[in-house]
Amino acid sequence: MSIAQTGMVWGVVYAALALVLAARFGKGGDALRMGTIVYGAWLCVSSVFALALTSDVAPTATVIGDVAELAAGTLLIVLMVQREGITWFSRVRS
Repeated sequence: MSIAQTGMVWGVVYAALALVLAARFGKGGDALRMGTIVYGAWLCVSSVFALALTSDVAPTATVIGDVAELAAGTLLIVLMVQREGITWFSRVRS
């Protein structure tokens, strides 16, 4: 497989994982909250590496995309560790 194909496969994996997490948000649960934190942390790590490796040679749109990915990962983490997020995910479901 080429580098582009590998990148596309990983993009599909990231998107599928995000869709699975988003689809389960209605049911809540602490495991889902922790999974979302891990996903957000992975987004932050991968975007920082992408910024560090390509910021000098990448087009501006790529750098903006990496910064947006970093912001999204940070936002996921912050929202999941706040008190309101913890109580919402640990609420009693009927």
